[in-house]
Amino acid sequence: MFLLLLAQFGFDGGLGFFNMEDAWWVSVRLAPEVGIGPVGFGLDIPIRVNVQTWELRGEDWDSPADWVGKIRYIRLGYEHSPFYLRGGVLDHLTMGYGFIMDNYN
Repeated sequence: MFLLLLAQFGFDGGLGFFNMEDAWWVSVRLAPEVGIGPVGFGLDIPIRVNVQTWELRGEDWDSPADWVGKIRYIRLGYEHSPFYLRGGVLDHLTMGYGFIMDNYN
């Protein structure tokens, strides 16, 4: 019960259409974020479906590297605490007061 009080949840996503391999695809991107205490992780899960056949694009899920690639980040600690470690993609990075790089994704 105590862990549920410390749990943090977030969710983002997207929807789009694109043409690849001479076929039209619809893409749904799910990006949940979960944190329990000082440990957290974020995922980036693309679901791509062929519009003509309604089949899921298997190339996105057929190897262990594809599954590992769905992990957006892993963090230990909180962003403004004395100890904070985060590995993964860069989100909203600013360097040099925004002159060198501003809000990079």
